Amino acid sequence: MKVSVVMTVYNGEKYLQEAIDSILRQTYKDFEFIIVNDGSKDGTGDILNKVTDSRVKVIHFQNNEGSVKRLNYAIDLAEGDWIFIQDADDISLESRIEKQVNYIQNSDSNLVVLGAFMKCIEGEDQIPTPKLEAIEKYWNTLDTHKKIGDEKLRGCPLCHGTVVFSKAAFLKAGKYDPFYTVPYDMDLWIRMGQLGRIEKVPEILYLYRIYLKSLSNKNWVETCNQMMHISCKYIRELIYYKYDSPRFVLIGKNKAIKNFYANVLPFVDIKITYVISEDETKPAKKAFKLVVNRKADGILILEGFREREFVAYLVAKGMRYNSNVFRLQNGVF
Repeated sequence: MKVSVVMTVYNGEKYLQEAIDSILRQTYKDFEFIIVNDGSKDGTGDILNKVTDSRVKVIHFQNNEGSVKRLNYAIDLAEGDWIFIQDADDISLESRIEKQVNYIQNSDSNLVVLGAFMKCIEGEDQIPTPKLEAIEKYWNTLDTHKKIGDEKLRGCPLCHGTVVFSKAAFLKAGKYDPFYTVPYDMDLWIRMGQLGRIEKVPEILYLYRIYLKSLSNKNWVETCNQMMHISCKYIRELIYYKYDSPRFVLIGKNKAIKNFYANVLPFVDIKITYVISEDETKPAKKAFKLVVNRKADGILILEGFREREFVAYLVAKGMRYNSNVFRLQNGVF
């Protein structure tokens, strides 16, 4: 089975060689490795020019245009039927490709995306162990097709670098959307999930590097705003597609509500007809009555304000999670 590994890199000299070596040391040998240098100004270009392995194809661009555009470019060039992602600051364990290929070959033909368990490693910053463990727990407990599907409208259920996906399904889904600068993979998994199954190899095959200057960590609020935009877009398109303009109750803390109105709501085709803030008593009960009385079509809960408690109450009342009650990944508290 011929596969393609793709990597984009921008000013990644610190960890790049380690990431490249982790692919070249794979026990599975039959692959091409496409690396796109997205206009790096550091020593990235020199590192790439020293790679002599015949399986590696290096492409240099003078201008930096972002990972999304370069990933789409690299995948268009790829000859493999299945595309492995490798991030330029992470490490694939030696058996990663072999084990994921074996899983694909023995899987249902409807499989379109396959992730794996991961382990966090530190970059240049000292990260508290509980934070590393929390990230690992989040991704590694989303270990079934159902759990991944349940999470897709809230957050990103797959660690991007762990993933291999069908190129045909990727193209049919419409590729990565360059509108999103950080959670572009979350957007893609939702679309690809409409075409087939998304699963994980229940084994650690990837080392994911955490450091404070990474794109997602530098501006967590903006990352969450983009995730909420994605969530609302697909809540509209996949759940409320028969509605002219679905109406929602919004529950959250005051700061989170203000941020949602300023940075998410103007860009999505939904209406907020009622707002229930932290100042009100029995917010979940009030929201439920609004839906029962048909004054709203669903409930959006901004995380950071008793979201688990509210969801449990609403589900016990007969509402359905990811059908008419939703949690949104909020970064403002």
